[in-house]
Amino acid sequence: QAFERSAKGYFEIAKDMNPPAPAEPVKSKANSKKKSSKPEEPKSTPKLSDESRLEASLSIFYGAQIYRNLNDTEHAAALLDSYLAVTPSEDFELYQVGDTQKTELSEEEKANAVALLTKTTATLERASLEDVPTNAMNRLAEFQSEDAFSHEAPSLQRQVYFQWTQYAVDSKNIDESKRALAKLTPDENNWSRTEQARYHYLQGRISQLEFESVVLEFPVRTLRKRIEQKAALRQTAEKSFRQAISYKVAQISTASAYEIAQMALYFRDAFKNLPAPKELENDPDGLEEYTTWLEDELIFPAEDAAAAYLDAARQITVQLESYTKEAKKSAQSLAELKPDDYPVSKSSIAF
Repeated sequence: QAFERSAKGYFEIAKDMNPPAPAEPVKSKANSKKKSSKPEEPKSTPKLSDESRLEASLSIFYGAQIYRNLNDTEHAAALLDSYLAVTPSEDFELYQVGDTQKTELSEEEKANAVALLTKTTATLERASLEDVPTNAMNRLAEFQSEDAFSHEAPSLQRQVYFQWTQYAVDSKNIDESKRALAKLTPDENNWSRTEQARYHYLQGRISQLEFESVVLEFPVRTLRKRIEQKAALRQTAEKSFRQAISYKVAQISTASAYEIAQMALYFRDAFKNLPAPKELENDPDGLEEYTTWLEDELIFPAEDAAAAYLDAARQITVQLESYTKEAKKSAQSLAELKPDDYPVSKSSIAF
């Protein structure tokens, strides 16, 4: 609440700095002949000092974080919405970092840099408060079109694009996921290992969504074509996930191994759910032979592959100490898939 109170003054000044345009007076015949009165002197626009602007922007963000930590997302969202409403991107002076090659920045440039950071971080934070991934995706898709941060803060720009892609993936929106990720161009010299790993992980997730969108169905000719298509997409996704794992970023490596296993299980379930061919409906022996072939050649190998990658996720968890939600899900899936080899109950897994 203290942060919120300190931000109110900023809101009031910001509103005064961006007043609504005055309405045009309506001229009537009665007063048109009257001598015009002396125009009023324009009121001076209040100026927020660089130090105050910096402190206010930080107060807003810290206040929202505290509300969020108290599970009060309503007040957190309201505070961020108020901040974003009075800081339009058209006011480029407020956000432009300036010459990033300078070794020393003026006080105004420092305040601009912090304002830019806070505006972008506040937008990311506000998006994360959305209950529906699609709403978060749309919020960032709208923000990324603004010019305020694009040229002067590439790392912030990447954060927005990464999160935008993640929300699109969570929304299972393949086209939007591709559009968002296309905004990023990997750069081994300037990107961190985490960013490079995340890029390949999201690549894998998009291919995974395409893999899941392919439906297995008869007739046999269609089924064969779909299996080949699905296998190719699985291979593409797995390649991206393996690249992500190679950077040895704890959380991303575990998540990548887990998703490879999920594709194998998805393949298994797709085969399990296939209806029996119509020509075998009145052929018990043929149906049994088909079922045995399906299990031996497709279902069981898929389970074994899934178990291998779930075990890889377990090993990554131990080696890199990445005790994340993906690590927990991997351990639970492994225990369910291979209870004799991994006798771990769900209740005992609490990272």
